[in-house]
Amino acid sequence: MNKVTDKELKLLISKRLNQLKQQSGKTVEQTAEDLDIDYSQYFNLLRGKRLAKLTTLVNIANAYDLELDWFVREKTGDKIRGKVNTWRLLSGFNKLSPEVQDFVLKVLDSVTRKKPGRSD
Repeated sequence: MNKVTDKELKLLISKRLNQLKQQSGKTVEQTAEDLDIDYSQYFNLLRGKRLAKLTTLVNIANAYDLELDWFVREKTGDKIRGKVNTWRLLSGFNKLSPEVQDFVLKVLDSVTRKKPGRSD
């Protein structure tokens, strides 16, 4: 199981707080005041320089009528989506005949091979 680091959490929370601030159209000062958070604390959370306390996240979630997992849903959702897609691919691939498996692998090789001049 992959663990989430403090750095990843800071970035996820920062991204979500910035989304909220942008949607509200308010300044950093106004938003911090509305949330009853010290300006410098809120500024550091927005910049991903500080990890929010759980109580702070709960209060922000309550203020915006959000579920608490909204702050990290993107990360866990991507992990789950990736695992489900991998399982679906492997499950479907294993049901194919050996000839069709060979064909699918050739197609994948062709599609994923970098073409000259591409900067993927």
